[in-house]
Amino acid sequence: MASDGEYLLFEVKSAAKPGEVDDFADKIALARLLYPDKDVKGVFISLALGTTCKNAAGNSVSNY
Repeated sequence: MASDGEYLLFEVKSAAKPGEVDDFADKIALARLLYPDKDVKGVFISLALGTTCKNAAGNSVSNY
């Protein structure tokens, strides 16, 4: 999703595995390198997020 000066990357999983959180972070980092003039943010959505995934993501995990 793109708007004025901002790119919002989404990834949706039914059940996230620990490595997928790191992979998504790499995708965001790549997008920031490719589009340095844009504010790149990421949203990782998973119906089932285990404790291991939460620990891998650090403080950036929000549960709703």
